[in-house]
Amino acid sequence: MNAYRAIAHGLRRAAGAPALVLLLWLANLLVALPAAWVVADALEADVGASRFHHSLRAGFDTAWYAEYRLRARGLAATFEPSRTGKGVVYENLDAFFGGDLFAGSPAVAGIAVLYGLLFVFLQGGALAHFSAPRARFNPRRFIADGGRFYGRLLQLALIGLAIYFAIYRLARWLFGRLDESFRDGGSEQRIFVATVIGGLLLIAALNLVRLVFDYAKVATVADDQPLSVVALWQGLRFVAARPLRTAGVYAGVGLLSLLLLALYARLAPAAGQSTLLAVAAAFAFSQLFVAARLFLRLSLLGAELEVYRRSGGV
Repeated sequence: MNAYRAIAHGLRRAAGAPALVLLLWLANLLVALPAAWVVADALEADVGASRFHHSLRAGFDTAWYAEYRLRARGLAATFEPSRTGKGVVYENLDAFFGGDLFAGSPAVAGIAVLYGLLFVFLQGGALAHFSAPRARFNPRRFIADGGRFYGRLLQLALIGLAIYFAIYRLARWLFGRLDESFRDGGSEQRIFVATVIGGLLLIAALNLVRLVFDYAKVATVADDQPLSVVALWQGLRFVAARPLRTAGVYAGVGLLSLLLLALYARLAPAAGQSTLLAVAAAFAFSQLFVAARLFLRLSLLGAELEVYRRSGGV
C-alpha cells in the first residue's frame, strides 16, 4: 500500500468514527476548562478592582497588562496577549521546537501531564478500534481496550518523553557552543547557515523519534505485544525497513496539519470581542479547530495502522 492510499484510508476511518472524535474533543475540553476558569476568575478579579475597568472596554491596555503581570501567580500568570487568535499557533510551534515545553510553569506542566495520561488511555482505545476494520464504535469496548493497553503505551510515552528531553538538552548545548564559537568573530551568513542547519537537524530528529514511537504503539496494539521495549524495537525495525512509505504517510498527514494551522492563523479572530455573541463565536471557531486537529491525529493512527497491517508487521 502506498502512502496516498494509506492516508485516504486513515481519513475514512476517522470520518467513520465521529463519536470517537467527539470523545477526544470532550476529553480535551474537560481538561482545559478548569484551567480556563481559574484564569478567567483571576482576570475578572484583577480588572474589577483596578482603575482600568472602563479603559479595557475600548481595547487592550498595555499599562494594565504590565501591572497584571507583576501581580499574577500560578495559572493566572499564563495569560498573554500572544496566546489569543493566531498567536497561539506560533507560540505552540516555538515551544515545541525550542524546547520550552519542558520549561513552563508547574501549573501548566501539571495540566499537560494530566492530559498526557488521559490521551494515552484514549489512544489505546482508538488503535484497538481501528484494528477491527468493520467494527462499529462501542464505548464499553473502547474503555476496556484503553485500559488493557494503558500500561504498555504509558511506558512507551515515558521512554519517548525522556528521549525528547535528551534531544532538547543536546540541541541547547550544541547551539550554546555554536553561539560561543561565533561570539568573537564570524560572518552573519555563516551564523545564519549554521543555525538553519542545526534547526533542521533538530526538527528531523524530533519527527524521527515520533515516527518510530508511533509504530511502536501500533505494534503494541496490532500484535498485542506485551513488552514495551520489544514494541519499540519493532517500531524501529519497521520504519528502517520502509523509510519512504512510513515517512510519506507521516509527512502527508503532517502537511494537512500545517495547512490547517495556516488556515486557522489566517481566519482566527483576535482578542477584540466585546459582546457575548462575539466571544461565543470565537470560542466555537477555536474548538472547531481543536476538533479538526484531533481528527487528523486519528487519521494518522488509522493510516499508520493500515500500513503496518498491510505490510504484515515486522
